[in-house]
Amino acid sequence: MKKAFTFFAAMAVSLNLSAYYGPSKLSISTTGISNIRVMVDGNRIRANNNAVMINNLNEGYHTIRIYQLKTSRGGGLGNGNGGNNMNNYQLVYNSSIFLKPQYHVDIVINRFGKAFTDEQPIGAGYYEEDDDWGNNDNWNNNNGSGYNNTAMDARVFEQFKQSLRKENFDDSRQNIAKQTISTNYFTSTQVREILQLFNFENSKLEIAKYAYKYTVDKGSYFLLNDVFAFSTSKDELLRYIQSYK
Repeated sequence: MKKAFTFFAAMAVSLNLSAYYGPSKLSISTTGISNIRVMVDGNRIRANNNAVMINNLNEGYHTIRIYQLKTSRGGGLGNGNGGNNMNNYQLVYNSSIFLKPQYHVDIVINRFGKAFTDEQPIGAGYYEEDDDWGNNDNWNNNNGSGYNNTAMDARVFEQFKQSLRKENFDDSRQNIAKQTISTNYFTSTQVREILQLFNFENSKLEIAKYAYKYTVDKGSYFLLNDVFAFSTSKDELLRYIQSYK
């Protein structure tokens, strides 16, 4: 009887965790004729015909900034530099959104610069056949973006930590942490705060190794040392950092 209970409990946990594995989608477009520029988690995403589709975003918090090309009263560009000068763009959307697993979030900017947001579950009547816009399928490879990496801002980071605190088990907490870390960048201090939310030494070490790739100030990673109770963990992390390429 005890074995049966353990089996069904494990199944329940497994089903609960499976919800975190589905990729999410993000689309951004405009109904006007002005060009837009899009930043997702500090990375500029190239627009295709004034639209962006990211097909394989992990669930979690993402920071979205959308800029729209300024126009003069006569309908032309604000100055002669055209759309190549960032000074010609104005920020029309700046927000942190939470992407649910296997959901599509759609953000539309109208010609007046007002944003409209909608979300729908993927599947069950969802228009997936229209999703292949062909330009951002490799989003998760952040290091190949060619743009400067910026750490998660403080407000979003607090929301991220709160979502980790709600989890009862280190395993589920670790899954959520990895998925969010893989689409963002952090300071060493932020990584240290993340580790403090884990109960077990091996979980802390696993996340410390995983987050190193996404840390903007790798030279300050020594700040994590006092989070570990055992010198063997500190030594293993140091060996990992020394072998990292």
